Amino acid sequence: MSNLRTIDRATGVIRVALLLAGALSAVTLTLLATTGLGPRALIVEAFVFDVAWLTAAGISIYFARTREGGRTVRESWQLVARRVIPGSVRHFFLLELTGLRALAGTILRRQPIVPAAATPVHPRRGVDAFLIAMIVVVAIEAAVVELVVPWLQLRLIIHVFEAYAIIFVLGQMFVPRQFPHYVTRDELVLRSGTREIARIPLRNISAAAKQLDTSVTSNEVRGGVLRLPMRGECTHALRLRTPHEVTLPGWTCDVRAQVTEIRLVAESDLTGLTG
Repeated sequence: MSNLRTIDRATGVIRVALLLAGALSAVTLTLLATTGLGPRALIVEAFVFDVAWLTAAGISIYFARTREGGRTVRESWQLVARRVIPGSVRHFFLLELTGLRALAGTILRRQPIVPAAATPVHPRRGVDAFLIAMIVVVAIEAAVVELVVPWLQLRLIIHVFEAYAIIFVLGQMFVPRQFPHYVTRDELVLRSGTREIARIPLRNISAAAKQLDTSVTSNEVRGGVLRLPMRGECTHALRLRTPHEVTLPGWTCDVRAQVTEIRLVAESDLTGLTG
């Protein structure tokens, strides 16, 4: 535990700084909602910026000078981040970044991100019903906000969050297209976002068939079956000769399990994908 003394101290300082910054940001939002973008709001937000950069610079210098346990500054910050930021928040932040990358790649018409010699397993194309529902809900909410909220500045802030919600859903819809599963010469590589969850040797696939499965709406392992749906359905089933370990990212921790069957979505025919 002595090797983590500097990490403990830095964690305590960062938690205090986050509380202070959060309180000051709440004051800023209150001023924006009631008085608009005036000098008082700018001064308070400038103080938030000062708290952030002084805390980051001070702790980085502290890590560089102590080098406790032979850790670099970056390694120390990674340890602090794991302590300060809950696992569910880190998972959501990663989802956001992955979605924004996928949305940008789709807009710029970039090719799916797979190794040069690999063949992407393209997901089925179509309109996401959840996205349509989200747009309808946001439109209704925007109309209600315009009628109910009297402050223009607060209405603008709410509308910004509504627009970002649509961007977030769009990004998640394009993630499987930009970061698809792919097949190499001897492996099927399964992904969840940017993370590899399993590398299945082709020789371990005993049978592949078209099979519609609408029992789940998100990635899960149940009864030795890994399901990787898109828009609430899987279209292909792959049976394995021997159980294989997969690792599914979770909100608080990763889930590891042995599976004997994989169900996934593919636009192309995977029935010939056997070793």
